[in-house]
Amino acid sequence: MTENYIPLKKGAFHMAISGQLPIIPVVYSRYYFLDKDVKRFDHGKVLITALPQIDTKGMTMQDIEALMEKVRGIMSTTYHETTKEVLEGLNPVSSQKIN
Repeated sequence: MTENYIPLKKGAFHMAISGQLPIIPVVYSRYYFLDKDVKRFDHGKVLITALPQIDTKGMTMQDIEALMEKVRGIMSTTYHETTKEVLEGLNPVSSQKIN
């Protein structure tokens, strides 16, 4: 599976460190709703996970890159775990032509 993540923005990390506030990462699994053969949306499943907060107390602006890497790693692991769970729950549906 290729990883095509939207890059994390530094602004949220600047704000969290400036305010000494925690970061609460939220991860969405991959989702599958579109039946490409018949060009329609079907039922689907997506898992949304709110991860434990990551404390920024005592951090300075010099810690931003390391903090971003830590958050990215935690989110990546969760993304792969939840996507695997979604894929395992999919039932293959055979598309039929509609006359």
